[in-house]
Amino acid sequence: MSHLPFLASLPIVLLTELGDKTQLAVIALSTRYGRLAVFSGSLLAVCLVDGLSILAGTASGTILPGKIPSLLASFLFLTFGFWILLRKEEGERPKAGGSAFLSSFLLISLMEVGDKTQLSTFALSVEYREPLWILLGTMVAYSLLMGVGVTIGSYLGRRLPERILRKASAALFLLLGFLLLLRTLG
Repeated sequence: MSHLPFLASLPIVLLTELGDKTQLAVIALSTRYGRLAVFSGSLLAVCLVDGLSILAGTASGTILPGKIPSLLASFLFLTFGFWILLRKEEGERPKAGGSAFLSSFLLISLMEVGDKTQLSTFALSVEYREPLWILLGTMVAYSLLMGVGVTIGSYLGRRLPERILRKASAALFLLLGFLLLLRTLG
């Protein structure tokens, strides 16, 4: 058992989600609701969505033969890297009402389904087949991000240009994709 899946998932999730719509939603929700309710509802949402993705990736990694899982993971990382570089960000402001915990849980769950982080955790679990370490790295990253979002997220939003965050995230995906491809084919 290696700690590499943890060490891979932590920075990927951290860089991918820093300044992303999920963190912005947490910031917006925390201006209306208590920090603990927003933090816990949001964290449970990503744990559920990404946990299911990790389980699916681990299962497919054991079912698919030979180098196919690694090639699939490499393709996903490269695709995300190019997608992040080429896409335009659209600003979203959540419309929340009712229970703070439930509003946070539902909003973040819906935002994360099919998101690049969910697909990233799927790709990581296909490659490493260590679901607990990947989930742990993912949850540590989200805990840090959501903690920042509910406490000093607005400060970070003013200080760190989104363009730089997006380029750093894209570079990480591209680097991991190329390294994985080289390792798989070499």
